[in-house]
Amino acid sequence: MRSARAFHFLLIGISGASVVQLCRSLAHQSQEVTMRFALIPTIILAGVLSTPLALVAQTWTPEQQEIIDFAEGCWTSWATEDWATYESACPGHPEGRYWDMNESLPSYGHQSWKSWAEAMWPHLDAVHHEIRPIAVQFFGDVALYYFFATFSNVDTNGQVHAFMRRELAVLQRQGEGWVVVGGSWMTFPG
Repeated sequence: MRSARAFHFLLIGISGASVVQLCRSLAHQSQEVTMRFALIPTIILAGVLSTPLALVAQTWTPEQQEIIDFAEGCWTSWATEDWATYESACPGHPEGRYWDMNESLPSYGHQSWKSWAEAMWPHLDAVHHEIRPIAVQFFGDVALYYFFATFSNVDTNGQVHAFMRRELAVLQRQGEGWVVVGGSWMTFPG
């Protein structure tokens, strides 16, 4: 009888230890599974939130595409480093306001932009640009065009300078075309 009880307690002791071990193991696995399941949505959410809207497939109406093409023409003509070519492709209103957010105040008029361009062009050659449209909105004859841009220039020493920019271009329909009446941008080293 004693040996039966000893065997019984031995089984209970082993079973008890095994049950405790099993419970700990299951709890640990459960924590790992919970952590994994909590981690997966977190990773997915972080990926979605970090994806720029420009990378999401988007279709544009013909009117929106007209604005996107206009802006592309502005950037392409800028690279010619010729004001007449630029002004022809990208006419600006004489009273337009342009604000480089790195500056304390906006510049006044398209002529100030011309002065800056003519001062900078001898020192920098535009070598690359890429525009990624974000949104185009219309309010009557006014269009707001939001976009990302990456571009690079080469200075007179041959050094390449790369930049990223967030920009808003404000355009107004005049006749059959568009005129730049304002805008703002923030440029970052890229």
